[in-house]
Amino acid sequence: MAHHGLNPGTSLRGATYRIEKVLGQGSFGITYLATAKFTTQGNLGKMDVEAKVAIKEFFMGEVNGRSEDGSTVEGSTGSVFSNYRKKFKKEAENLSKLEHPNIVKVFDVFDENNTTYYVMEFLEGQNLDDYIKQCGFIEESEAIKIISEIGNALSYMHSKRMLHLDIKPKNIMRKSNGKDYLIDFGLSKQFTDDGEPESSTSIGLGTPGYSPIEQAGYKQDGTFPATLDVYALGATLFKMLTGKRPPEATYILNEGFPENELTAKNVSGSTRSVLEKAMAPLKKQRFQTVRSFINGFVEERTIVDPTPKPKPIPKPKPEPKQEPNPKPKPVPTPPPSSFKWICWVAAIAIVIVGFVIWRNNHQPQPTTDNIVVLEPEKPKIPSIITDLEWDSPLGKAKYTGQVTEDSIVGSHRLLPHGKGVATITGGQYSGSKYDGIFEWGNMNGEATYTYKNGDTFVGTFRNN
Repeated sequence: MAHHGLNPGTSLRGATYRIEKVLGQGSFGITYLATAKFTTQGNLGKMDVEAKVAIKEFFMGEVNGRSEDGSTVEGSTGSVFSNYRKKFKKEAENLSKLEHPNIVKVFDVFDENNTTYYVMEFLEGQNLDDYIKQCGFIEESEAIKIISEIGNALSYMHSKRMLHLDIKPKNIMRKSNGKDYLIDFGLSKQFTDDGEPESSTSIGLGTPGYSPIEQAGYKQDGTFPATLDVYALGATLFKMLTGKRPPEATYILNEGFPENELTAKNVSGSTRSVLEKAMAPLKKQRFQTVRSFINGFVEERTIVDPTPKPKPIPKPKPEPKQEPNPKPKPVPTPPPSSFKWICWVAAIAIVIVGFVIWRNNHQPQPTTDNIVVLEPEKPKIPSIITDLEWDSPLGKAKYTGQVTEDSIVGSHRLLPHGKGVATITGGQYSGSKYDGIFEWGNMNGEATYTYKNGDTFVGTFRNN
């Protein structure tokens, strides 16, 4: 028996589909590029339309072969083939019900040539693994954008009680416009609302480096094991950020998370922290859902910088000066002979002193409340400025918006401090744009961030 795919030109489903070539082959199937013929009915008549599609054929490379006519699958009578074929068909039917912009669409499933086929939209482009090889590694901002798109698709699958179980760069397609799609559901498994799998086949082993420890010996416990896909999604992000295949889960368990690989690529501490949790070898220490994993990137970036900023020291108010109380001078004792005369003088003196005291008590006294401390006049600067050349945290930038003088004494540099727009003109983020609140040149507040490929992120930034 020859182990090969269908010959080019082979027709399927009554000549609806014509095989063009083999796109790829795995343990459980062969994927073909094919041409589909459809007839559409318009107001004035019918029209035949052709479109490119991808067709996956259930074909177990270790069990099946091809007959002499090059079409019929042989070795398909055993129970192993039969059980996996039923699973293949059931999951193709489940996939046809999924409607998500980042999941490849399945729109036909049928039996022919002693096996089963399902038809998908054809995505012209390259898989993510080839894109990583082409780039060497992917910059942090773009990698997070990709993993967020695929994470949203995976979270949608989980809401339908379906696991993918083989997330990796080779199973993510990138179209020429940069949009990413989740593909290849050969190991996927549908669960019931009670947490039980619909089919009796065991969970596949996944791919080394992308599957967690518990996937190999997984035992059903009545729960939906979303953490299996969480680990694989984290490992996919690791491959994007480093350009290297992630270490196997047992290595991380024994040797620790390889944070140095990420540090070498200047990956931020917040992303390293999120990724380490996603790839935790013990499932209880992992993010428990894909949604919490993706949200982790936003939450880490909204934590205020723990480094306290120096506050201006207030000038002490001057204390009112108090004169020390004068010591009373000793009064000499008058001689007895002049006592009467002295009494008259003393009486007159008392009257005069009393008048002086009364007059002084009715005069306004100076107080410290009337003392004005003159502050040096700050230089006058414009409140709005256009195309300010500025070394932003993301690189060279041009800023238009509110400004204020730098807090460094004696400096006449201007820093954005208010609402404005910064367009990055140099560095790895060149072409990006931040529109929102700035605080002493840092991005700090609600804003819209536009990536250089045109996609936008709306959220909260905290000093980064």
